[in-house]
Amino acid sequence: MAAIPVASPRLRSTTRPKAASLAIVWKDVLDLSLLYACVAIATFVFSSLVGHVLFETTRQRGIEAKHRAERVARQEVVLKRNIALLTAPARVESWAQERGFLTIEQVGELAAAGVAPETPNAIVAAFDANAASHPSGENEHGSRAP
Repeated sequence: MAAIPVASPRLRSTTRPKAASLAIVWKDVLDLSLLYACVAIATFVFSSLVGHVLFETTRQRGIEAKHRAERVARQEVVLKRNIALLTAPARVESWAQERGFLTIEQVGELAAAGVAPETPNAIVAAFDANAASHPSGENEHGSRAP
């Protein structure tokens, strides 16, 4: 004969959870909520502080860049004035005459007279005369005059 299982009756508990266990659950919820609020406030304060520091750093760098730009603009004016003085045609001509350079007209007069210039600077002036004869600025070799 085979054994037939007999179902045993289940006993139901009629007792409710204790009130103390419900209070523990609420205490845990309250503790976690407080922890979340503290973390959120700390994060907000920290990120605000970091944001203000970065903003102030950027503002200071902007002020420094503005001062540097003003200094550079003043120096640029001085340099432009110096360049204008150094590259003035009268200044360049006096510099060339002090060092024995011949003008294009003088080289032309020497060439017309059949006299070869004796100074090496005349060669530079002759080169400039050659460059001036070509409107494109290129000499007979296809390169530009300095």
